[in-house]
Amino acid sequence: MRYAPLCPTRLKKMRGSQFVLLALAGWLSACALDAVWAQPKTTKGKTTSGPAAGHGAPGGAGAPGMRPPATKGAGATPKAGGAATTPPVPVDPATGLPLGYDPKKSPTELMTMEKPLATEDQIAKWKKDTKNLAEYRKALRNADLSPAGKAVLTMGIKYRLALMTLKENQQDLHKLREDLTVRDQTDAASVPALKPDVVRAFRRWFLEEVAKETEPLLDNNLYVRIQAATLLGELVLMPADEEKKQKLETFTPPVDMLRKVIRNPDQPLAVKIPAARSMIRLIRYGDLPAPKRFEVMKDVLAELTSPNAKTEPKTHYWYEMRLVEVLSTLDTPLDLETRRPVMVEKLTEIVRDPQRHWHVRAEAAKALGRVPLDPQVNVASLLHDVMQLTLDMAKAAQQSPKAPHWKLTFWKLYLTFQPKDKDERNAAKNAPAGLLKNPSAGNAAQQPYQLVVPLVNAVINSEPITAEHLKAVEDWLQKNKGLAGVASGPTRSTLTNGATATNAAAVGGANTP
Repeated sequence: MRYAPLCPTRLKKMRGSQFVLLALAGWLSACALDAVWAQPKTTKGKTTSGPAAGHGAPGGAGAPGMRPPATKGAGATPKAGGAATTPPVPVDPATGLPLGYDPKKSPTELMTMEKPLATEDQIAKWKKDTKNLAEYRKALRNADLSPAGKAVLTMGIKYRLALMTLKENQQDLHKLREDLTVRDQTDAASVPALKPDVVRAFRRWFLEEVAKETEPLLDNNLYVRIQAATLLGELVLMPADEEKKQKLETFTPPVDMLRKVIRNPDQPLAVKIPAARSMIRLIRYGDLPAPKRFEVMKDVLAELTSPNAKTEPKTHYWYEMRLVEVLSTLDTPLDLETRRPVMVEKLTEIVRDPQRHWHVRAEAAKALGRVPLDPQVNVASLLHDVMQLTLDMAKAAQQSPKAPHWKLTFWKLYLTFQPKDKDERNAAKNAPAGLLKNPSAGNAAQQPYQLVVPLVNAVINSEPITAEHLKAVEDWLQKNKGLAGVASGPTRSTLTNGATATNAAAVGGANTP
């Protein structure tokens, strides 16, 4: 049936009752539309047909690569009336918090403690008087060790360090540290007319004052401790000068302070690691007396020895690696008490220990190429340990070639035999580093070195380790097992009664170059 459109003429002819019905129908339609438009934008009331479903709706069931939207309240427990309710969250009775909830942890006391060396007013007063800083720099450049000059210098050092203990300066601690270790050390006794012995005497006094005033910072908050441990390792007695043919010489007395840090069980690892790094630099480029080297060796060996190291490692592997590097700087062939090469014994034990991290074991192998080898050391056994580590690493690298530690650890295997550059010396500072340059190893290290180089090249250049590489190392190990006197286990000794450097020359057989 067709309906003619309504027009004014037709409306005029309509009866009153018909007009009322038509108006009522229009009003009801308008109310219905208003109700639809006024609905809140929720999923209720939507149909599953038309543009609201399928490809027309974001996340709809038919959209390519899209999962259907999750049903609201899925998994909820329905009520008796058909509505759903979320089950209660289990609560930990001990804390009253939901199970699995990990509340934000507050900073520890070590991170928030404040131990300023001076009040803000004292620092502001010193800083306000520009004459103080000018006098400090003048005394520093002129190497003024008069009573007045010493007083000015000591006050200037205290001012520098006091700034590091203010909470407001935590973001600039490294800059404040370098004011002392870079700017002031460069200016110290920098007047050209000063004689070398005057320069040396002044710098020694100045660095003694810096070290003495820095020691309390090792008991400050964590941030200050880290910077203090780093600062002590940056103290230089005599800077390098190519024109004067003067080599860098570090200031070694702070080694005693740093030894206390690494042996203190209350010092966090974040402080011990920079302390160990500072010891490495001070000993490597400084002149540490033999008794002090012996004391350092004992402390480091104690740190590396754990009562139950196989199942409960005492320290993080990165700290162990730094401790091993400290040993590599020590010219201590024998224990002064037992007259045994305990340091070499410990290093070879670490090389053999499968519980240690690859970084630590490779660092120990590298250290063996730098420390002195007493005639008691069975060099054949030592080389066998290094090559067994090489084989173990090569097999592991075959299984996971993309592991991030292989390039550095294999590079350290190379450095077991060679110095890293023309300037690197052994611990005694009397010969280039590396087993190839160590007279105690003789020609014994030549063939192992030739087997290590192809493996290192393969890893460094991201090339596969071949079966031929592994077989060459395995054949060498089997061939030299008897000469090395190899026994199983990581605790066997590297010593042989009457062992001398001559027994090392036989390692590798007749093919040794």
